[in-house]
This record gives sequence, structure tokens and C-alpha cells, in this order.
Amino acid sequence: MKTDGGSPVTSLAGVSTARMYDAAQLARLRAAMVPGSHLWLTVISLDGYDDAVRRAVAVSHRELGLVRHLRTRERALALFDGLDLLDPGLVRVPRWRPDGTEVEIAPARTGRLGGVARIR
Repeated sequence: MKTDGGSPVTSLAGVSTARMYDAAQLARLRAAMVPGSHLWLTVISLDGYDDAVRRAVAVSHRELGLVRHLRTRERALALFDGLDLLDPGLVRVPRWRPDGTEVEIAPARTGRLGGVARIR
């Protein structure tokens, strides 16, 4: 991830975060990024879903052999520890709009949380 002598970069760990990355893998990615770089993460979160949906997702993932890192908001925020989380912070992806446009989508319509942070 280091570039020509330490130029900042932006890294996208979006859909892959749910499928592949655990906290240790993300820590290695962050360690390779120089200060001033940006890391964009999206995670799957079942916050806001009722228990029946949570159980159904867990069963279907297990039966299909899917490896997913489903995270609560608190666990997702921990992925940004030591970074400068940019506004609007960690929010449902449709609400992450740098132009300030508010988009309200019920949790049942989107299970993704996203955020962008600057490496210190």
C-alpha cells in the first residue's frame, strides 16, 4: 500500500469487509497506509433488525457455508480506533452523503454501515 516515498492513498475495503476482512487483516492494511491516507469501510450490520431476521440470517449463512463478519455498530466503530473518522461518521450507507443531502431508508432496507477515516 505504500506508494512513492509515502504519498497518501485511499483504500476501499467495502463489500470485502463483510466477506473477508477480520480486525487483524484490517490492522495490517492500516499499518501499510501512510498518514493522510483515507480508509473507507462498509460493514454488514443487523442492528435495527428483529431477532427473527437475525436468526434467519445466521442459519442461512451457516447452511450455505458463507463466512461473513456481521458487526454491531460498536464493533464496526472499533475498526476505526486510532483514526480520524470523518463526518458524518459511521452511518447507514445511504446517509453517507458528503453533499449533506439527507436520505432516510429504514434499517430493513439496508444492512450496511459505512464510514471514511483519515490515517494519522
